[in-house]
Amino acid sequence: MKTEQGKQLRVTRCQKCDKIYYPVRENCPDCMDDGKIEQIPLSQRGKLFTYSITYIKPLVKGIVSPPYANGIIEFPEGFKMFAILIDVDPMTDESMQKRIGTEFEIVSDANICKNCKKRFFPAVTECPNCGSEGKLEEIKNNYYAFRPVKN
Repeated sequence: MKTEQGKQLRVTRCQKCDKIYYPVRENCPDCMDDGKIEQIPLSQRGKLFTYSITYIKPLVKGIVSPPYANGIIEFPEGFKMFAILIDVDPMTDESMQKRIGTEFEIVSDANICKNCKKRFFPAVTECPNCGSEGKLEEIKNNYYAFRPVKN
């Protein structure tokens, strides 16, 4: 499902035990019931519960470069998710500590410049690397990052 921001993050909720799981599953790993499973969309925003700084390259290329921030995002539905945080300065610990409890929003759109092959997450309209316009192609991804909500 897509929203105006990009992909809608969906999770599985067991109607029997009320637990929420990501990624979407066919049955509940807790009570093993597969007859009362529903997919529900999560809110596009959640609050930063905690964070850590990572100094090694992420498994998915092109999202961030080390050092970068990871965090646990807590959604209004009561679900917590580990995520890469973008548009933050991971080296300013005081700044990161002040962000705990603040809102972050999901970012799921990404693209690649066909000219210089550089990836951008979130997507851009013009390549800042080589200046190409119109040579950007959407990347179909299955990962999410979160950025601070601007007030």
